[in-house]
Amino acid sequence: MSALESLSIVDIAYTFSGTFTQNALTGIVLTGGVRPQDVFWAVAGAFTVGSGQIGASFQGIALAATSVTIQPGSVVNGRILSGTSVAIQDSNIMEDNSGCSGQVVTVTACKP
Repeated sequence: MSALESLSIVDIAYTFSGTFTQNALTGIVLTGGVRPQDVFWAVAGAFTVGSGQIGASFQGIALAATSVTIQPGSVVNGRILSGTSVAIQDSNIMEDNSGCSGQVVTVTACKP
């Protein structure tokens, strides 16, 4: 697991000139008051969380110039933004609306 820690609450940005793949069975741990909305992962190419049928745990805001792929079993705590496409493989999307109504909205991505 990778641990990200900040002494003050400021935005943290990581940039990658090529692609970014978070390996299966890995996680990102935020410590010292760092929140997912404070961490930006900017990628010039494709952004992938997990590999094959094995997931990973990602935290932060992913900004990909081309595509984003979230593999089965992966957990994302944050946002995913792409210039062309976002593919969520056999996954459930959970959105915590606790600040508004305390309800959880679930959207299930299905195979065609």
